[in-house]
Amino acid sequence: MAGIPVISSSLPQMKKIVEQYNVGVCVDLEKTTDVSNDLNEMLSDESKLETYKDNCKKAAQELNWDVEFEKVKDKLLG
Repeated sequence: MAGIPVISSSLPQMKKIVEQYNVGVCVDLEKTTDVSNDLNEMLSDESKLETYKDNCKKAAQELNWDVEFEKVKDKLLG
């Protein structure tokens, strides 16, 4: 996550990350008007947009390959 807020589908794993880290919103992609409304709302609320951006940067500290590798390297390298 490079500080760019997301609009994501409501797939369980995506929704979990978006909600846990508060980095954007999840939408029902079958309802295109909802997607449009959520995008417009996100762009028009500068305070919320800045919060999402800041949260994306914080989430990137945890959600990256270096951190994930540390979790599994002992198993991989034996």
